[in-house]
Amino acid sequence: MLADEMRRSQPHEVPTRGARSGMPPQDRDESTSARTVHRLRRIRQVSVQAITEIDQALRHRAS
Repeated sequence: MLADEMRRSQPHEVPTRGARSGMPPQDRDESTSARTVHRLRRIRQVSVQAITEIDQALRHRAS
């Protein structure tokens, strides 16, 4: 049997979403939480910037 065939014959494990193999569950949770916080801060920053630009465009148009 070839090495590839041996690997394929073993059951395939699918990690949970966002999980990294080799990391304890509590570290995975902290890492995921940190990424989520970073993503939310970025979304907020972009949203504030977009609102500011829209506000300026509307003021310019009204004058």
